Amino acid sequence: MKEVYYFSHDSNAHRDPKCSALISDFGSAGYGLYWAIVEILHEQGGKIEKFPKLFEGLSFQFQTPKEAVMKQIEAMIKDYKLLKEDENYIWSDRVLRNLEQRRVKYQVKSEAGRIGGLRSGEKRRTKQNEAVLEANERIEAKERKGKESKVKEREIEDFFSYYTLKTKKNFRLTSTNHSLIKNRLEEGYTPDQLKKAVDNFMLDDWPERAKRLDLIYCIGKQKDKPDNLEKWLNYKPAPKFIKP
Repeated sequence: MKEVYYFSHDSNAHRDPKCSALISDFGSAGYGLYWAIVEILHEQGGKIEKFPKLFEGLSFQFQTPKEAVMKQIEAMIKDYKLLKEDENYIWSDRVLRNLEQRRVKYQVKSEAGRIGGLRSGEKRRTKQNEAVLEANERIEAKERKGKESKVKEREIEDFFSYYTLKTKKNFRLTSTNHSLIKNRLEEGYTPDQLKKAVDNFMLDDWPERAKRLDLIYCIGKQKDKPDNLEKWLNYKPAPKFIKP
């Protein structure tokens, strides 16, 4: 299927002296035949190839006697300089310019489309890569969180075992005790600091201490009282004097 497109047709072309001379000699019919030839030139790539039956074909196409077509085309070439010819072709410089401008515009548009396609493809690949990276990061974060959770769980259990060993009490790791230890660790205290607090806690010589060995009294916080953990971390037992 032959490509169809528009070409420039100046609204005041009939005022061109060459066209005015053509109209003066051949009337509107001659002017119309000129533009019909221009259309054919655009369809043929800018030039009409000469062959023995060319004017018979043009005559049939324009429904105009062959002699009239030949006479008008010859005048367009020689008298009005609207067309040009050589041994093989008839053409119009105007049409060739139109086609060249169209070719350049097509190349610019095609190149813009190609670059746009490349950029679009790059954006798609970038988004796909980002999606993969985000998915991997989520997986890694989940795995890291799981590992950290396991480590923290071991730290909680290890500390509580240490606490029961030092207090010599059969305390249970209830949800309350578990949350208390976890919260202190999340505040930034280390397991070693918690164990140090236990050690100092057990050095307390208060007579009632043996009755108050619950975890809250060692590393917890009680309403309107100083932080027990800080208290036992900084605890210094009173020196014992030996009588002479």
